[in-house]
Amino acid sequence: AALAAQEGLGIPLNQENAFIWAHDPEACFQAFAQKRERYDAAICPNDVIAVSFSNFCRKIGVRVPEELFIASFGGMQLSRFARPSVTTTTMDDFQVGQQAVAVWHFLRENYGTGMAMKISVPSHIIPRASTAFLPDDASAAPAADGQTYKIGICQLVQHPALDAATQGFKDALTEEFGDAVQFDEQNAQGDSNTCSTIINSFVSEGTDLILANATAALQAAQAGTSDIPVLGTSVTEYGVALGIDDFNGTVGNNISGTSDLAPLDEQAAMLQELFPDAKNVGLLYCTAEANSQYQVDTVQAALEKLGYTCTQYGFSDSNDLSSVATTAADASDVLYVPTDNTVANNTELVNNICEPKKVPIIAGEEGICSGCGVATLSIDYYDLGVATGKMAVQVLKGEANISEMPIEYAPQFTKEYDADR
Repeated sequence: AALAAQEGLGIPLNQENAFIWAHDPEACFQAFAQKRERYDAAICPNDVIAVSFSNFCRKIGVRVPEELFIASFGGMQLSRFARPSVTTTTMDDFQVGQQAVAVWHFLRENYGTGMAMKISVPSHIIPRASTAFLPDDASAAPAADGQTYKIGICQLVQHPALDAATQGFKDALTEEFGDAVQFDEQNAQGDSNTCSTIINSFVSEGTDLILANATAALQAAQAGTSDIPVLGTSVTEYGVALGIDDFNGTVGNNISGTSDLAPLDEQAAMLQELFPDAKNVGLLYCTAEANSQYQVDTVQAALEKLGYTCTQYGFSDSNDLSSVATTAADASDVLYVPTDNTVANNTELVNNICEPKKVPIIAGEEGICSGCGVATLSIDYYDLGVATGKMAVQVLKGEANISEMPIEYAPQFTKEYDADR
């Protein structure tokens, strides 16, 4: 297909320019290497082969894209996170699904007739570094001093609180630097392993600063670099998140940031204010989130001092959230949910379980409260992001040493209620 396309473009190619393997692509790569001087570019049949071939070229001293362009097909995430990232071609998956249904109907209606059906799906090219592609904003005007900045943003998952923090961070930096700051914003879709992949890509690209939005992102950044400045946000307790004993408020090294820790004893007091006659309080949280564990332990101690019987209901991930939430709702008069990212990303599920059972939820932050809670004592995550952005400005302009910057906390907290739930 590639040969036919090249012929259609008037580029002289023949079968000698196709390197085909039966079992081991390494043999194909070696055959290409023997004729390397003939070519300025290579087209691979899929992204997996393209990344493998790019790594092979590096081993034999061929620089991509300086000496050889590489392009591929498939649009896989692998091509995005490879170094260099791979130019690829992708199709609209929705239209692929539509065409699949159309083929199914065609085959059902014409079974046994010998008729054939040809389908086509529009595709588009995603240009990346393997063909020396520079983004449209790469030529953005520099700051007054000629300096430009590239910021990597790793956000654990998409939900209102984290989204607001990211937006506040970007707005603060854009206000200061204008077009001289560029953002590479990546979402890990709730997967801590993907956080590590994203951070590693930022390190390979040599970003000037990394924003780690949520605990898992911060932990990945801690493991991924000791050189690039890292600012965390939407992280409750840095000592717990980073395994620092006797944490004194300053992480040191290349990490600082902002905390979304609300006064947990006041959240417990809020629960008592609203539900003084309740007896059993369930604490629902994800056991994979260290800061969630810290919060429920702290709130449980405060509630028990107030005379409540507390039970922790921990789930490992979103797959068992439904069953654990059901158990918690059946056994509790009221539930407490901390600033837990997994719950925040599944508030509708939790609400559909608890609301019919008439079990109210006190939430650790306003995003969770709006989705399934009745009340919260929360910070403003946009303002928290702005505060983090202002810290980034200080670091980038050399006005502060990140190793000496203490963790900053939200200046105020707001009681919020959902009268309709």
